[in-house]
Amino acid sequence: MNRGVNRVELNPCVQPAKAPWDLPLSHSDYDKLLKGYRPEMMEDKWLSLADDPDAQGNTIIRICRSWTRNEQFLLTVSIEDTKDEKGGNCAKIIEITWETQKGNTLIVDPGEEGEAEAKKRIVALCRGLMDCDMSDKV
Repeated sequence: MNRGVNRVELNPCVQPAKAPWDLPLSHSDYDKLLKGYRPEMMEDKWLSLADDPDAQGNTIIRICRSWTRNEQFLLTVSIEDTKDEKGGNCAKIIEITWETQKGNTLIVDPGEEGEAEAKKRIVALCRGLMDCDMSDKV
């Protein structure tokens, strides 16, 4: 089942930067990321959609600006064999991709400082939009 990416036309990152990440996700947070976030009002600025898992079981979570459909962040999420405290499968974010430019304006630095900033923004967005309990460890 496709979770929605093909139903919404998205504009990919133009100047992406990537970094590995090893951020564990609870079963609850993983489910929330898969469910995504759809804007409810014109003032809502974000949209989040999940791809179907690939052959390795990894899922891409796409976080975009709602009006332009421009991708700002992509999270590669991998299912883990471990169990969380509730006995459900856990996952972890294994990679983050972020947009570095908007026209001639630097949005998030592609270097180490930008990586830390992108990770902080993702945690804040996932908490605010999808009520995730993600770790502060970025």
